[in-house]
Amino acid sequence: MNRDVIKAVGRLLAGRQSFALATIISHQGSIPRLPGTKMVICRGGETFGTVGGGMLESAVCQRAARVLETATPRRMVFELTTRARETMDMICGGWAEVLVDLVDPDAASGQCLAQWQQMQAHERRGILVTLLDAGSQPVEAVHTHHLVLDADGGLLCGHPPPDLPLSDLAAAGTGQALVKINAGDGRQAVIEPFHPCESLFIFGAGHVSRPTARMASMVGFRVEVFDDRAEFASPDRFPDAHRVVVLDDYDGALTGLPVAADSFIVVVTRGHLHDQTVLAQALGTPAAYIGMIGSRTKRDTIYNNLRLEGFDDTDLARVASPIGLSIGAQTPEEIAVSIVAELIQRRREVRS
Repeated sequence: MNRDVIKAVGRLLAGRQSFALATIISHQGSIPRLPGTKMVICRGGETFGTVGGGMLESAVCQRAARVLETATPRRMVFELTTRARETMDMICGGWAEVLVDLVDPDAASGQCLAQWQQMQAHERRGILVTLLDAGSQPVEAVHTHHLVLDADGGLLCGHPPPDLPLSDLAAAGTGQALVKINAGDGRQAVIEPFHPCESLFIFGAGHVSRPTARMASMVGFRVEVFDDRAEFASPDRFPDAHRVVVLDDYDGALTGLPVAADSFIVVVTRGHLHDQTVLAQALGTPAAYIGMIGSRTKRDTIYNNLRLEGFDDTDLARVASPIGLSIGAQTPEEIAVSIVAELIQRRREVRS
């Protein structure tokens, strides 16, 4: 989830301001952004996040102004077919269904979105449910009803209709992606599971680490940076990191870290020996991604040393080294781009 959207929701609700929240809830074919993408539209026209730009976003902003004026949520289907593209600045070839909802801090919508924002901010798993009921409204107008469930389907916020089985909603929200299902009695339910950001543990706080940490944070990783040099492992040098740690040494660098099956590890210390020390520890974790910087010659030397310690080729095959996608990167910033691109690629594989 876009952090600007999460922060904007929290800020607006804290300021007792109502706003429109646009969400792509279904699609077919090629569209700029996927279901679950959100965008905040304020009464003054200020926006946070994007549903893809171009004419789609312009149309969403127009609907949002209408929603804020009438206090009635709207659902729109925007076609991006070949015929429609003739007068647009977009070259996608599908359609997107977008819900433009009204969030009022004094109503159930605001209470549920506040709960959702807090859970996102504190990296707790849960499910946001939006019930849609067109009733006798015009084609685009809909009634919305909001719920927030915990990861096990327990009700945290909202007042569900008595005939609505929360267990069914929770079962539909066990994956990673937004889904839309029939919820009986003419209703549809938009179910949005949300998960903590994947953790990225960066070992080494040198020149490559700084842009890597910043870019990784921008694309939604929870970044922690570790180094044994206090002058490098400084929050001032890594303002986007969730945590910056000065190590006594690298021998126990991963001790006590909550490295899970969806965690990412980047090894970019200042020397071969430190890289080898951290890599040996990383291979003892279930991390989804382990990447180590360096030339193939350096990699082969370290691999040979690790084989002598008892690691085999299956273990070493888990390591991306040289780290990053092959784009001819030279500068620290370019290398960071290649690393973060590889992290995104691997994250997509883990989530699918």
